[in-house]
Amino acid sequence: QIVFSPDSSKTGEDFNSLISYFGDNLYEINKLSDRQSSGFESLNFKNTENNRSTAIYWPVKFANWFIIIIVPENHFISDWKRLTLILIPVIVFIIGVFAAVFIFHSIRLASPISFLADDSRKMVEDEDLYFYDTQTMSKSEMIGQLANKYPLSSIKDIEVLSGNMLKIKDRLAAYRKNMIINNLNKEAIDRDLNLARDIEMGMVPTKFPLVPGRNDFECFGRLIPAEIVGGDLFDIFLLDENQLFFSITDTLGKGIPAAMYSVMTRTFIRSIANPITRLGKVMESLNDALALVRESDMFATVLMGKLDLQTGEFVYCNAGHLHPIIFRNGKQAELLQQSHGIPVGVKRNLQFEETRTFLAPGELMITFTDGVTEQSNEKGEFFGLERLISTIQPMRELSTDEIVNNTLEILDRFRGGTDAHDDLTLIALKFMGK
Repeated sequence: QIVFSPDSSKTGEDFNSLISYFGDNLYEINKLSDRQSSGFESLNFKNTENNRSTAIYWPVKFANWFIIIIVPENHFISDWKRLTLILIPVIVFIIGVFAAVFIFHSIRLASPISFLADDSRKMVEDEDLYFYDTQTMSKSEMIGQLANKYPLSSIKDIEVLSGNMLKIKDRLAAYRKNMIINNLNKEAIDRDLNLARDIEMGMVPTKFPLVPGRNDFECFGRLIPAEIVGGDLFDIFLLDENQLFFSITDTLGKGIPAAMYSVMTRTFIRSIANPITRLGKVMESLNDALALVRESDMFATVLMGKLDLQTGEFVYCNAGHLHPIIFRNGKQAELLQQSHGIPVGVKRNLQFEETRTFLAPGELMITFTDGVTEQSNEKGEFFGLERLISTIQPMRELSTDEIVNNTLEILDRFRGGTDAHDDLTLIALKFMGK
């Protein structure tokens, strides 16, 4: 039964009366009533321009009804088209308004931000902007220009940013000043350090052979500070015609304090060493003199020795220093482990012993500081005493300068990319005899 139709004459009639309107689709519509669920289907009209419609159906089970509504698509499509025609200009208008507002604010913000960008660029590029005093920095008219050009309240954030930029410029100017002052101070300190290095290295023998024309001994030594100045120091000189004296010092620490202490130690040794006084007494006098400087809390290891160039007798005294090595003719290397006392400068009134041994012609003695044996490589391995002995053993027939330089070159290769953490001192002394 037709319960509603745009054609009122059809209302109340049997559904089959619409056969002229739906044609073959009417049979399909009747079949919808056999379905037990709701849904929709697209149908074709028979005698209309717009020959498409949609059938919406659902069962009303409690009343044993099956309701079908058929709506031509041109009804709701035409309404959608009208709605679209209305919405398009509205959307275009809204987009245009947003674009205009965006462009407007972009223009208002771009100028002050560009101004700030130019000002910051000057800070980076123009040395005059921060090289001189901060009074010059404070004369910027940035805030005034912005306030006059953009008086609206929204410009406040830019004004705050401008003020911060001024503060940054003032701080940069102050930082620049401090940096220049610090650089000047650093240059002065570097000059003083270089002068201290020259003074310290001037106390180390650098001209070899030590006594040109003499062939009864041969010696060579090198000192490589870990910093500009260091705590290592050595000395070699003749006490008289037939006695060669040497000393090697390693002060606790590095840098200027250690260097000053080493220079003081070397100066004391030079002033009290003589051909007659026994080395133990020389070491005791040195210790008492250094122990008076207790405020420094520093001490030094010292090895000193005398070589009789006629007999080959070697007398030595060791105050906490590493044992010297003697490479004997046709024998294994020998460590001189006697006369090993505590470092000098720890306390007064200590007694030091001295020990005698002999060097045969052609025998070699090596003394060094712990910067040699304790140098590590990238794997964390130490160069060590055994490696030092095995390095020098094949070279013992070479000259003393070749032995020292070759050994330090091998040590440098062993170190690789690892920094030198301590001063390096290596001395080679060979007794040739008459």
